[in-house]
Amino acid sequence: MPGDTPQRGDIYHVHFDPPVGPHYAVVISSDAINRASDTVLVAVITSKGVDRVYPHEFKLPEGLLPKPSKVKCQSIVMVSKKNLNATTYVTTIPERDMMGLDIALMQALDLWR
Repeated sequence: MPGDTPQRGDIYHVHFDPPVGPHYAVVISSDAINRASDTVLVAVITSKGVDRVYPHEFKLPEGLLPKPSKVKCQSIVMVSKKNLNATTYVTTIPERDMMGLDIALMQALDLWR
């Protein structure tokens, strides 16, 4: 269970405004920002199209969520920490898998240079 502050790699069930609607999302902002700010950055997770994962997407480890899913690193949203709590918390991406997410984020944000 998370503490009072969302941490990088935590997955929450978030109710985004339309057209996105309710989705899982993973916290991608740094823990320092997460502690200091009222908002955090999250990347939207989808269970659609997981048979094809692009370099700017990250396939989540099997069994982490009810359906096979991937992080859409091109879909980054700022979310209020008020919406991320023990009730909406789902799980955390294992540390051993975070490098895969980091690489997909680097692809999506063109940070290879």
